Amino acid sequence: MHELNEFMRILCRLCRHCFKLLKMLKFRLVMAFKSNHLQQFFNEKINFQEPKPNLMDIKLKSQLRKITTFIFDVDGVLTDATIIALRGGELARVFNVKDGYALGKAIRSGFRIAIISGGKEESIRERLSLLGIKDIFLGVNTDKKLSVFDKYVADNNLSAGEIVFMGDDLPDWEIMKHRDVLSACPADAVEEIIEIAAFNSTRKGGDCAVREVIELVLKEQGKWMKII
Repeated sequence: MHELNEFMRILCRLCRHCFKLLKMLKFRLVMAFKSNHLQQFFNEKINFQEPKPNLMDIKLKSQLRKITTFIFDVDGVLTDATIIALRGGELARVFNVKDGYALGKAIRSGFRIAIISGGKEESIRERLSLLGIKDIFLGVNTDKKLSVFDKYVADNNLSAGEIVFMGDDLPDWEIMKHRDVLSACPADAVEEIIEIAAFNSTRKGGDCAVREVIELVLKEQGKWMKII
């Protein structure tokens, strides 16, 4: 019993000592923040960057109301960029059902959906066709993406300002940089794409990045909750 009491006294002393240390640490942290020393440390050592404003922050509501068309890449946008090599040389991808629902809802709400991708597998076309997407351009090389985009816009009498284009990698850079589209990208897009995108999704490719941008547009136009 004596040993237990002695142990408890030692434990109490340690707790009081720890509490004093925590109070001292808190005081020093507060003073460091006030003097900007700690903030400077985070900026220099951790390379802190403020998150890029989303569409609502940069006041693009008027542009959201003009959107009639969504154009998406596939790998890294509608998927997480993973390609599964199956026996026989066939390549498989995983699509997100929630993205699929948003795509279908956009079509039923009167929006135009197009796909421009370097992927060549017919399984991509089969999946997207099931959602009601008709304008699917596969096997498009990087140096041809811009011309395919321009032809699609001209053939359908569209203006770039009514289009959301979502890409994730360098093959999408020319369209996003040199055409006046509402450019968007997943959270895990490459740095060069993130820098020029007007909207950086909070979601990764294949994980509802597509749904997020569709939902944003449809909500602004009052069409998201309509039962169709």
